Amino acid sequence: MAAVLFLTLGPDLIPGLGAGLVDRTAHGAAYAAFTLAVLLSLQPVLRRRPGTGFAFGMVGLVCAFGGVMEVLQGMSHRDGDVWDAVANSIGAVSVFLFWLGLRAYFERRFRRSRDRLAVQTSAAALTDLSSVTSPATGRPTPT
Repeated sequence: MAAVLFLTLGPDLIPGLGAGLVDRTAHGAAYAAFTLAVLLSLQPVLRRRPGTGFAFGMVGLVCAFGGVMEVLQGMSHRDGDVWDAVANSIGAVSVFLFWLGLRAYFERRFRRSRDRLAVQTSAAALTDLSSVTSPATGRPTPT
């Protein structure tokens, strides 16, 4: 967050960058990295919450933060731009969508692994039951 604040409100590190595609890409990349850092730092909280509403709210706050930073830029020695705020939001939302996709993929993958393990464990338990001997006769019990 400190890096985003410095890059947003600090001195212009690359003079003449202007309002071109490179500037918009830099805004999107910075807020994508910022959103990724927020989502990764909140993983313990997100694991306890089953839905994605909390994460969506955090991404909304990151987008709002980007808008506020652009307003503050307009009030300082730099130029604030609506399109920079849009680029910030696009970077944040794109990482959020990527994160949702990865989360869904791994949840499905681990669910399948758990189900497969449960089936194998049940089959092994049934196999083990066939070799149980009767304490009275010492012979295998019929199944």
